[in-house]
Amino acid sequence: CGYCGTDIERPVGNLSGYLKSEEYLTCEDHKFSSSDTVKYYRSALLCLKREEYSKAFYAFLDAAWTCDDENDTENAAMCRRKALAVYDSYREEDEWKPDTELIVIDLLRRTEQFLPAIRKAREYKTMDSFKQRILDYQITLSQNKDSGCHNADI
Repeated sequence: CGYCGTDIERPVGNLSGYLKSEEYLTCEDHKFSSSDTVKYYRSALLCLKREEYSKAFYAFLDAAWTCDDENDTENAAMCRRKALAVYDSYREEDEWKPDTELIVIDLLRRTEQFLPAIRKAREYKTMDSFKQRILDYQITLSQNKDSGCHNADI
């Protein structure tokens, strides 16, 4: 689809034992219809083991997007919740891309956490008019309890 950017060919280091674990092989007992989702989910698990939290966040996000491509809304929401959990647990312990908080707001809305999405969108400070339009749009969507997929053509 052109949206997934995690390098799933990255070396795994000394985690070869984990690669044989039930947790890794079964994607923590989750069933996915797409082999791409399995690859990104496993990549996220490996990133967590390597304490690469920002990379794990984005790998879970990539897994969610591949679930979206398969219309697998339940697993897409679960992958988004996993990404949010990584961010919430490790935001102080890793380097994050500058606009990760904008993605977090979208993840909150997409997982039907509308009030936290509204609160974070209102707290986010930016002088960039495009980003402000995105934030305002996220607030409107959240107020309307809209957890659907939308683009940035606003």
